[in-house]
Amino acid sequence: MLKKFKVENFYSIGDKQEISMEITSKDVLDDSARQVQKGSTSLNLVACVIGANASGKTTMLKAMSFLFWFINNAYTSLKKESKIPVNQHGLHKNESTKIEIDFFNNDVFYIYSIEFNREEVLKESLKRKNERISLIFDLDRKAKNIFINTRTDLKINESDEIRFKQRRNVPLLSSLIDTGYLSEISFFKNFTSNVNQLGMMNYNIFFDFISISRELQKNEVLCKKVLGFSKEIDLGISDFKFSERQFIEKNSMKEEKISVLECVHSSKQKIFSLPIFEESNGTQQYILIFLKISPILSTGGIVVLDELEHSLHPYAAKKIIALFENKETNPYNAQLIFSTHSHLLLNDRTKTQIFIAEKNNVLSETEIYRLDSVEGIRNDENYFQKYTAGVYGGVPNVTWL
Repeated sequence: MLKKFKVENFYSIGDKQEISMEITSKDVLDDSARQVQKGSTSLNLVACVIGANASGKTTMLKAMSFLFWFINNAYTSLKKESKIPVNQHGLHKNESTKIEIDFFNNDVFYIYSIEFNREEVLKESLKRKNERISLIFDLDRKAKNIFINTRTDLKINESDEIRFKQRRNVPLLSSLIDTGYLSEISFFKNFTSNVNQLGMMNYNIFFDFISISRELQKNEVLCKKVLGFSKEIDLGISDFKFSERQFIEKNSMKEEKISVLECVHSSKQKIFSLPIFEESNGTQQYILIFLKISPILSTGGIVVLDELEHSLHPYAAKKIIALFENKETNPYNAQLIFSTHSHLLLNDRTKTQIFIAEKNNVLSETEIYRLDSVEGIRNDENYFQKYTAGVYGGVPNVTWL
């Protein structure tokens, strides 16, 4: 589970900004928070980021998505000469980016930090905390390009150490996980997001839904899950079926038969079906989101969604959030971090689960703060009304004619 995420000098973020899921026992008001270890502080399962357009909401989610991509994919996908696909703040181009993440992996607490620019990873360390904090590895290319290793059971053989040092644009943690030295660190694998380095990802109606059709046809259990939840949020779908359609492959110009998901609709007069391509944006978006979050709910992990409510009714969005709050649908403590402009969703959150994003116009930097850091905020407030009234900040200063 995620405890804290900190980032500095990343796109619109200049000074260090933080998303903390940690709360005290008195702030646990419902099932949207869980205790990780007996006697320890609790962690929220849901966090919501709000703010005006261009305030940096997506930037914070992008930073999270980047780090998980960097750890999961850099070792296998970045070539030796590749740039690290990241940009620093426009006013701090010559300075490095720093990220720190505190997390629980199989109930063991870790602290990971990394500093890098577009060319190379400059500093990196992984620590583990039991009764005390112990260093697993430390990398410092600013010094003598050496590893300082104090964990006795982590012994990197000489040829691997030379190779890892040469991969200057790859995090050491990525190398150690992928080569089996730290295969027990599974935290970064259980992650999904709709954000990449360009922002929120738009789906390709053809290719995404061809892939989804194949997946649901093969996986009957998952297909039933999607159908059941479709009924619960009143999409008007009574069943799913699959039909073969003829498509022309663009490169070869050959006809190809492809199985396509069809949504069955029933009325008193007759039954008809529509291919997923012809369904509403809301139905398509719901199926895409559910297929993203379902594996994480089944195993535990992190879901990051920019504009969760995109094309969805607020009730449908609330239902998706509720999946993370219910112990039956979320037995492994998966966490959801999302941004939204549907501010009605705020009233279901606690003050420790709401983060306000603002753009500091003096420094031209994003600033993010948790609502409980504002003095006098109560848990029984109408967050929707007070936010839209500008009490908490994070609203645009619009000039009205």
